[in-house]
Amino acid sequence: MERVARPSLALIFSLFLLPILQLADLHAQGTRVLSGTVIDGETGQRVPLAQVTVPGTGIGSATDDDGAFRLDGVPDEPFTLQVERLGYRTRQITVPPTEDNVEIVLAFDYLQVDEVVVTGRATAVGRRNAAVSIATVSAQEIERVPAASVEKALQGKVAGADIQKNSGAPGGGISVDLRGVSSIIGASEPLYVVDGVIVSNVSIPNNQVVVSAANVGSNTSTFQTDEVNRIADLNPNDIERIEILKGAAASAIYGSKASNGVVLITTKRGQPGEARINLTQRFGVFDLSEKLDYRSFEGETVEEVVRVFGEAARAPFQEGQFFDHEEELAGRNDLSTETIVSLSGGDENTTFYASGLVKNDEGVVINTGYEKQSLRVNLQQAIADRWEIGVSTNVLHTEAQRGFFNNDNFLITPYFALPFIPRFFDLNQEPDGSFPLFPGASPSNPLQTFALMQNEEEIWRFLGSADLTVDVWRGDRSALQLVSNGGLDWFRQRNDLFFPPALFFEDDDGLPGTSLLTDGDN
Repeated sequence: MERVARPSLALIFSLFLLPILQLADLHAQGTRVLSGTVIDGETGQRVPLAQVTVPGTGIGSATDDDGAFRLDGVPDEPFTLQVERLGYRTRQITVPPTEDNVEIVLAFDYLQVDEVVVTGRATAVGRRNAAVSIATVSAQEIERVPAASVEKALQGKVAGADIQKNSGAPGGGISVDLRGVSSIIGASEPLYVVDGVIVSNVSIPNNQVVVSAANVGSNTSTFQTDEVNRIADLNPNDIERIEILKGAAASAIYGSKASNGVVLITTKRGQPGEARINLTQRFGVFDLSEKLDYRSFEGETVEEVVRVFGEAARAPFQEGQFFDHEEELAGRNDLSTETIVSLSGGDENTTFYASGLVKNDEGVVINTGYEKQSLRVNLQQAIADRWEIGVSTNVLHTEAQRGFFNNDNFLITPYFALPFIPRFFDLNQEPDGSFPLFPGASPSNPLQTFALMQNEEEIWRFLGSADLTVDVWRGDRSALQLVSNGGLDWFRQRNDLFFPPALFFEDDDGLPGTSLLTDGDN
């Protein structure tokens, strides 16, 4: 007779009891709360926004404005604590089980070899291991000197970047080349990515070439009118860091659009802790950086003046009387203002960052200026231990009086007209409201042009993005994440230009001047 083996009651009891005992053992090990501060090793000042983590556990936090941090649930046994901060060497220390408060001193990273850089949407590597050349600009560097736009904030901070203004008109207009121009006829600007979403940096001309004939001749391009590139819409004060991937190697990550490099812009996020309110108020004035040196004819005889300008110059010439036409046109020093307010904070599961900007720049040239309003809200929400969702929104509105500058084949814009108008000729408005015209090569009085014409540009823009991050696996030196993100970039640009018939260069055809309208979007 065959006997069938049956499990004993003791074996069944041990199988059920073993997990309970193991759980009880784990619970017996216990956890604790660790607090501390992060200190700058050179200045002795506390370091805010440093990332304090326990590698391999998912436990972490950031230091507050006083450099303090608190970690709940750390092991009640010796463990490794890691501290990272942009601009400092990463440091790891071992915390013994008897210590509940630590002070960590960070050394400044002059060569930035320990810096963690982002090469893709979810790829972060040490700078020394990065396969492409990367330059990093932090929020501290951006905010150190106020800048009108993002590109202007990068000027002088990135090696190999050629950043130039298209003109001095208020509101921007800047070209950026990384490591030089790589194509004669192709685009040379880099690709811009804001919070993981590719954004438009298109420049839409305002069609003033209809009046200036700038595109007549060998250069038929309509992009000769100091148009504004749309990345200038962003508020530089909202930026946490900018990473620039130089050269064509960036195409391996972002495709052919990145052949001229990539500018990765990460906006600010809230940090756990009490709500923080920051208010910045700026006042200032703009002035001409340099004036052109025109011949004054001081000490010259009337015969010499007639020899140069013809008989038309005899009547207006008066010895010892000269006018600074450039100062009369571009001598304004009206007060410009900028108001910035931000609110940030949150807890371990939810963080938020909100900011507002109101900016008013008065141009140095009469009837020019620039106004900007911006509102941003960024939210981060932890759904579970391994799931996190983030939302970023930004609404922008700008209005600019752009003036009338840049290339010109009719000699009617100010810096094409002024060389043909002698300094002894008075361009100012007559008591009857009319303006004088010097009968020379230029059919224009710049003071009349800027007093009567209008060139207004208005922009509405919305930027939005959302991302979902899943921590699949996290180790001491590496991690695996799944990131899904999407976004929207929409803007509308409207340009209204009007040149009344009273202007000297307008055709005497009986029509009410020239009116131009540009109404475009992306």
